[in-house]
Parts: sequence; C-alpha cells; structure tokens
Amino acid sequence: MGDARAIDSGEAAGARQALFGPYVLAPEQRLLTRQGVPVAIGARALEVLIALVGEHGRVLTHRQLIERAWAGLTVEESNLRVAVSGLRKTLREGEEGARYIENVVGRGYCFVAPVRWLNLPPEHVQPSAAPPAAHNLSTRLPLPAARVIGRDVVVDRLVTTLGERSLISLVGAGGLGKTTVAALVAQALKARAAVEPVFVDLSAADDEAALIKAVAAALGLDGPGRELEETVITALAGHRLLLVLDGCEHLVEAVATFCDRLTRRLDAYRILVTSREALRVEAETVHLLDPLDFPHADDADAAGEPLDYSAVQLFVERAEVSGRRGPWTQAETRLAGDICRRLDGLALAIELVASRVGALGLRGVVDLLDESLGLQWPGRRDAAPRHQTLQALLDWSHDLLNARDQRVLRRLALFTGPFGLKDAHAVAGDPGDDALEVANALTSLVDKSLVWTSHGGAGPVQFRLLDTTRAYALAKLTRSGEAATIAERHARQVLARLQEGGGSDGSLFQRRAPSAPPTVGDVLAALRWAEAASPDDLFSSLAIGAAPLMLSRALLEDCETWCVRALNRLAEGRRGGGEELRLLEAIAIARMFGRGNHDAVRETIERGLSLAERLKARADQVQLLAGQHIFLTRIGEFSAALDCGRQCAELCDAARDPGGAALAQWMLGTSLHLVADQRRAQEAIDQGFAYWAAADTDGADVFGYDHKVRAMIVLCRALWLRGERARSIEVCEAAVVEAERGGRPVSLCIALIYTATVALWDEDWETADRLVVRLIEHSARHGIGPYHGVGLALAGELDIGRGRYAKGVEGLGQALERLDREAHRILSPAFSGTLAQGLHALGEHAKARRRILAALKDARAIGQHYDLPRLYLIASEVLAGDGEDVRRDYAWQALEAARAGAALSLELAAAMALLSCDAAKTPGEAQDRVRQLLAAMPDRDGPLARRAADMLSKLA
Repeated sequence: MGDARAIDSGEAAGARQALFGPYVLAPEQRLLTRQGVPVAIGARALEVLIALVGEHGRVLTHRQLIERAWAGLTVEESNLRVAVSGLRKTLREGEEGARYIENVVGRGYCFVAPVRWLNLPPEHVQPSAAPPAAHNLSTRLPLPAARVIGRDVVVDRLVTTLGERSLISLVGAGGLGKTTVAALVAQALKARAAVEPVFVDLSAADDEAALIKAVAAALGLDGPGRELEETVITALAGHRLLLVLDGCEHLVEAVATFCDRLTRRLDAYRILVTSREALRVEAETVHLLDPLDFPHADDADAAGEPLDYSAVQLFVERAEVSGRRGPWTQAETRLAGDICRRLDGLALAIELVASRVGALGLRGVVDLLDESLGLQWPGRRDAAPRHQTLQALLDWSHDLLNARDQRVLRRLALFTGPFGLKDAHAVAGDPGDDALEVANALTSLVDKSLVWTSHGGAGPVQFRLLDTTRAYALAKLTRSGEAATIAERHARQVLARLQEGGGSDGSLFQRRAPSAPPTVGDVLAALRWAEAASPDDLFSSLAIGAAPLMLSRALLEDCETWCVRALNRLAEGRRGGGEELRLLEAIAIARMFGRGNHDAVRETIERGLSLAERLKARADQVQLLAGQHIFLTRIGEFSAALDCGRQCAELCDAARDPGGAALAQWMLGTSLHLVADQRRAQEAIDQGFAYWAAADTDGADVFGYDHKVRAMIVLCRALWLRGERARSIEVCEAAVVEAERGGRPVSLCIALIYTATVALWDEDWETADRLVVRLIEHSARHGIGPYHGVGLALAGELDIGRGRYAKGVEGLGQALERLDREAHRILSPAFSGTLAQGLHALGEHAKARRRILAALKDARAIGQHYDLPRLYLIASEVLAGDGEDVRRDYAWQALEAARAGAALSLELAAAMALLSCDAAKTPGEAQDRVRQLLAAMPDRDGPLARRAADMLSKLA
C-alpha cells in the first residue's frame, strides 16, 4: 500500500521506479522500458499498469481500474478487458512462462509478478526517453471538439507499429476520421515516448513545391526552391519527430516521392500519412481505417445492445451535445443504430446527422435522411472546409477524378449493394468499350476509397459504394442526362443475374434463385424502373425472375405485390402461357405463407393447375399439387390432402423422375401421419428417401417448402408416436440442421414447429422452450404471420405443460383466435385439447368441458386424426366429474384409436389411464396390458415409459 500511495501522491517525484522481470516502470515519468528501451504502450493501458503495479499482490476491482484509466467517463467493462489484453501482449506475458496480471473471476485483476521499488536520488533521475527539445516546430494538433469514441484500439496499434516502421499510410474513405486518428496518434506518442509531432495540413498545397514549403513552414524553416528540401532534411535529422502529412490524396505522387527520399536518408523519425489512397513506396506500411462499429441488419435478434457499438455511442453523445434531453429508450437506440448503419459508420456523417437531433428530433432526422442522406448538413465551423459538409467532402474527392472515373462512379450509383466486375461493365461501360476500361476505373476508385471491396472467400471480388457516396453519385447521374439509359442497363443486368443457372422453360422452383443473386435492393429498384418505364416484357420477366429470390428470403408481401402487378400488366397475347403460370405459382405461395389459408389461395392454385394441365406442363402440375397439398393440410382437410398425394404419385414415375416420386411419397407420408396411420406414414417417408437417393438434384424446394425437411419432421413425429423415442430425437435435430443449411425461412419455421411438438410430447421443456422462442423470433423477423401465430400457441402449450396455467391459457386462447382468422387449422384440435387441460387445472370446468368436446368434434369431422388418442385422454381427465364410467370410456376410446393408428406411445398412455381407472376392480388384466405395451416400446428411457414402470412397481 505504501508504494501505491507514493505513486499517487507524487512522493519522491520522478525518483521511484518499479522493477519487474526485464521491465522498469517510472510512474511519474509515465515511462515503461524493457532492458533500457522505451516500450510503446497505450495511455489507458499504462494507467492500468501503474495502478496494478502500485498495488501488486492486491486485487483491484473492475470499477477501481476503470475510474483510474477512464476518469470521468462512463465505459463498459469490455473496454477494460481490451486494455488488459493489450497490456498482456505488450508485456509479452506467457513468453518463457512469464506471468504478470491475473484475472480474479468476479472480482478484478491482480499484479502477481515480484516487484522491487527503487528510490533514485534526484541527480540520477534522467528523462532518458526524452530527446533534445526541438525548436520552432508546428505541433498544434487538430483535435476534435469533443471526446473521441471507438478509436482507442487503432490508436494503440498505430503507436506500436510506428515503433517498428518508418512510414505508415492511414488510408480510408472521406469522413472516416483519418485526421482525428492521426492527431490522437501524434498526441499519444508525445505523451508516452516524448516524440515531438509536426502536423502538416496539405489541403492547400497543389504541387511538390507547395508540399515542401508546407513542411518547411511547420518546421519553422524558410529558403529557396530545391535547397529548401535539403534544409528540411537537415532539420529533421537533428530531432526525434513524428511528421504527420494530412490529406495527401490530391498530391499522392508528390508525397510518395518526398517520403521515399526521406525514408532512404533518415531513420531517427517517423512519418504518418493520411490519404484516400496508398503511396506505394518501398518503406510504406498501409493501415486501412475501418468505419466505426454499427449494428448490422442481421444483428436484430442478437444479445448485444445498440449502445455496445461505437458508432451508436458517438451518435448518442453528439445528439445530447446538440440539445437532446432525457434517457434513451431501447426503441430509440435501435433507431440510432439503423441511422448509423445507413451512414456506414462514417464518423463525420454520424456527427453531422446527430447534430440535428436536438432541433429536429430523432424521427425528424430519419425523415430528412430519407430525402438527402444529410449531404448538405453543416458541421463545426472550425473544421477544415472539406469537412464542414458531406457534400464538400465528396466534392473534394470527385474533383480529383479524371473524366472516365467520374463517369463510371455516377453510373455505379444505381447498385444498391455489392456488385461484380461483370455487373460494373454491363452498367457503367459504353458500347464497344474494352472490359479493361471499366476495370481500370474501378481499380482507381477503389484506390481512392470511393468504392469498397470485399472478398467472398474463393468467390470473385465484390464492390460497393457507401450509401453517402452513392447518394452523391446518384445526384451526379441525374444531372448528367443519362439516368434513363443507365437505369435500363441496370434493370437488364439484374434480370441476367436472376436468370443465371436456370432456363426460362423450367417451373418456378426448377429456376431457383442463383447462388450469387443480385441484392434485393437492386431487384426492387429494377422492378420500380421497369414498371414506370413501361417495357412490359422486361417488367414481367423481372417479376418472374425475382420471385424465387424473394420467396427464399421470405419477402412474401413484396413477392405478391410485384407478381400481381406483372400479371395485371401481362399483354393479352402472352396470357395463358408459361409466364402466367409462373406468376400464379409465386402469388399462391406468397399469399399462403404471408396471409394465411384463405379462398384466394385455393382459387389461385386451382387456376394454376388448370393452366398447367392445359399446357401439359407436368413439372408445374407437380409444383402446384405440392402447394395444394400444403394448403389442404393447413386447413385440416387431411383426406383431401391424401388424394392430392396420390394424384401426384400417378404423375411421377420413379424410373423417369425419382425426385418427383420422392416428393409424392413424402406428400403421402405426411397425409398418412395426419390421418393416424403412423406405420404406413413411416413406410412412405422411408420410400421417399430411397427415391431421393437416386434423384439427380441438389434441393427439394417446392412451393415454398423444402420438402426434405417436411419429410423429416413428419418422420420424427411418427417415430415418437410409434415408441422410437431416441431415433425420433435424432431426426428432430437433423431436421433443424437441414433447414438451417437450406437457408429458407419458411422451412426453418416448419422444422421448429414440429420438432417443438415432439419436445412437448416428450415433456422436454428446456428443448421445447429453446425451439419455441426461436420460432417466434424467426417468424416475426421474416413476417411469416401464420407461423408466428403457431409459435405463440406453442408457447401457451409450454406454459401449461410447466404448470403456469393462467399465463398459458391466456396466451393459447389468443393464439387460437388468430390462427382461426388465418384459417391455419392443422394444429387447432391439438391446441384446443391443451387449452382444455389448462382450463381444467384452473378450475374452470365448464369452459374446459366445452373446449374438449369442441376439439373432439373438429377432429372427428376430419375423419381419422393423429391427435384423437390424446384428445380422448384429455377428455377422460376433464370429464371425470361425469362419472367413472365416462372416464373409463374415453380412456378405452383413446386405447383403440392409438392401436388403430399404430401409435404405441399413445397406446401405452391410454393403457396407463385405464389402469388408474380399473386398478381396484381388475388389477391383473390392466397391469398385464401396461406391462406388455411397455415391453413392446423400442425405447423405455422417456418420461412416459418411466411413469409406466413406476406405476407397475407401486402396484406390484
């Protein structure tokens, strides 16, 4: 404790040094050396080290360390973890077994290495890291007006790199904050290693001579022409400096030549360059500056909060500076995250937009962004002219381009997301142009940070424009007078991309979305232009080509809207053909999954089937029969669905079309499962997989479903009902994995629904909870309304199963009303039975009675129903008040229905119910029945089998 007090109070200022391992720490001098050589270390990491060494052997809490290193600031513990991690790397912890800092879980950190303190007489204290003072240097740094957020890690990295490299180019798009980061690096080096910064703003320099003069002026020098450079070099040789050359993109060649000459002649100082493109000289190390972190669209359901991202932190702080008052709600921080995403994490853009929140409010800012993306919004008056608006910043970049690059940039603005070189040539090139011309322009734009690249693994390079750059370039395109021509090129290239990998003669899902499709934004932009420009052939082709892509992304409303419009615009001479058939297929799928199972869906499917039969389009008949089968099962017409499967089987010869035959068998297996014939259902599903193994196809996507996944979830249910619990659970897990692999949101929904029902049957509440929560979130995120309702109903079932009866009854009742409105009735009898159980548990016996009797009526109206045995068992429980004979009668009906459907698990459950009724009268016969059924169970490890064994043991 005494050592720490000496450090904090400044006792023996500059004279106390801590020795540990090969290091010497001089707290008062804020200097760390290793074997006499200064070590580059971040300012906050140094504060943490001083605190830990001062209290070596004692645990300092996270809060104590944060208050020391981030005094006056509110930061998360993650900042401390990053600082400590960096500190361990700096100290080379782990090398030769060295240990310095120990993490004490739940408490904080402790410095565990032996520490020896030295008290040096004042005459022996030497500021060894400080070089001779430089004179007349321009060390004024352009620091921001407020706290800098999200740049600590990159600053520390650059400080470390500058200890090893003589020239670093900090490269990135305009507005990322390169000048700010460079100034922070200069400030850090001055504080940590007594390196004097010389900051040179080159924005006003226009040639090499002006560059030399600007550097000389910053050094306090003057002289004529070429001799001035020699004077500069001589002056630099005498000092330990960091030369910061800011804003070099308009002087790249001159700066490159100058820096190359300097680095070949001098090594006692460092150069840090900020530019939108690299210098490409021998000594250069390029550091690409990333945008601030912001929430991406697919982070919507992630555990992290928007305020965990540096871009959102910056937005919130600048908004509060602008006058915004009061706490931020979660909805507001998510909206701020959306804004930061639209601004691509550009620090300048975020500052400009956030500065208007105080006056316009958050929603007002969003509305204005929709119009202009804030290009004209003014920033700080003390900023460099090119940093005062995004427009000025982009004008600066644009004016540095040659005519070819300007032309290509504005034409590329029509792409809303990533695009390839082939796309760029099709849209931005001119007829007769060599492909190399556009490629060279793209390379130039990438070099100048106006176009960004991403490498998709082994795939080709993709390019994209930041949204701010795109908004600016779009305005240029509009003023150029060539917008209509370029828009048509863009639309036709989008269509070409959509048609890759599939011919125009295939059915909708034989022409699945290509593996590398255009972005949905590009597709929608092309559709909007084609509709307005009235080339009907292009419009309908785009709608047909876009349908598989939009359905695969569950953009159901968009798919229906555009396909209906295209169908209405279809010329009379083109009706009654393949185009109309494709549009009808897409409309039916989008309507069924997006809105529910209404008559409009049935009519669309029947219209399509009639047209497919007239055209003798067998593949389309199969697709539409698959859709009709799904529709019929969803509305509870199981027998009609069985007929539909048989019709499909007649169309598909296993020898000529094993894929179609597999589909037909899976349809039959699904229907047989629903009409309570579990043995034949399993046989049909297995036969379908045998046909599938011989099919030359890579996917079973038909009418919005992955039918392989559908077959797997039917199989796992049939297996559980037949008593093969272990295999059922394996197939459940495989079905979810297969649905995830396929990437189709609808297929994942059905996998989650029906594997969750198995978990509920098996009383595996933890697994059921995980699956149901995921289903609700997934269906809500993708706008799949009926499946969201099913998820809410399953959540109600789960609550009732866990004994949370009031909550479960309320939730399940509301979900059932919703599913009835959407005509989604496949699970309604099962849900009604569970609701009756919950009402009975709450003592609402009259309501429970009405509900179970109505559920039995609905199930019997269908004919055979897979859930009838369970409903009879629930009736036996709920209607027990009507007398023992009623209770026994329903249990017998459950036993007979389960036996008829080969549902061994439910047969055992019914036998147990009968045993509880008959134990007093005929214990031997009832016990023998339970014993025989338990022995016949392939898997006796589940809750049901264990209860049966326990019941028998108690009656023995």
